[in-house]
Amino acid sequence: MLQAKSNMCQGIKQLKQELTRDDVGQLNAQHSAISEPLLGKEFERQEQSSDCDTYNAYIKIKDFGRDKEFRSVDELQSALSSLYKGRHVSIIYSTKPYGLLATVFVSVDGAGEVYETYGDQSPVDFSAIKDELFCKTR
Repeated sequence: MLQAKSNMCQGIKQLKQELTRDDVGQLNAQHSAISEPLLGKEFERQEQSSDCDTYNAYIKIKDFGRDKEFRSVDELQSALSSLYKGRHVSIIYSTKPYGLLATVFVSVDGAGEVYETYGDQSPVDFSAIKDELFCKTR
């Protein structure tokens, strides 16, 4: 066992000696040439369309174990107004730029209007949720 470790260490030392700074520079240049265009295309694709209907967004209503996921903010708003009248639930969605989750606690009155449960209890701004929503390709 000790001999095997010694042989491995010698092999690593030999590789380090053979690898010059120029080799490292070439490897880094190759890596950048491959990865940067791919990253650029991904960001381009996300910037071209802010409409999440063609992308996969994470939007969920949490309702004490009766959770429901939605594909768009319009679906969410429609469901809240029609199916959750007189209820208090939370909306969870992924936000730009990295997909971190945001939570909004909402109350739906008998008429189907959706208000923030805490704070000034203002109507929920669904357009702001659309603007903040992080969408990723399928």
